[in-house]
Amino acid sequence: MWYFRKIYYIFVDFIKNIKIIKLKNELSKRGIVMTKVKFYGNKLSNLKLDNNIWLNDAFLDVQNTITIESNVNFGHQVKILTGSHDIYKFGKERSKSISKPVVIKTGVWIASFAIILPGVEIGEYSVVAAGSVVRGNIPPYVLVAGNPAKIVKDLNPHKRVLKNE
Repeated sequence: MWYFRKIYYIFVDFIKNIKIIKLKNELSKRGIVMTKVKFYGNKLSNLKLDNNIWLNDAFLDVQNTITIESNVNFGHQVKILTGSHDIYKFGKERSKSISKPVVIKTGVWIASFAIILPGVEIGEYSVVAAGSVVRGNIPPYVLVAGNPAKIVKDLNPHKRVLKNE
């Protein structure tokens, strides 16, 4: 009996890999490069990608919607999580998964080993430093770093021009 179960899991993995290969082929036509990306969850339709995105061996939890707008770059081993558990529940109730969407706006750079937690929105042209843990919304044009990620620097080009005058 165990061999039927093993054959079933091999078949399920094969089907999932075919879906991922089809997804990668379709995305490459739009300038989206995905190298060694791992998916958790079986809802690949929850992945909303715009054009010109570079994903390096990222981990994407697609239990809820992940929206990535255009011209976004990922460093190595970035993790985007949409699912979690309620820490205020106990016993079997805690094992129930809750999920929130993640939105990454245009021009964002997420450096290596950063972790984006559920319910986060990262503003346009922001930079998330390597190893940061983002658990709240990030405004546009800022550099964030740390655990939890905090604003380190304002990157707004309009403010820099005004300072120089």
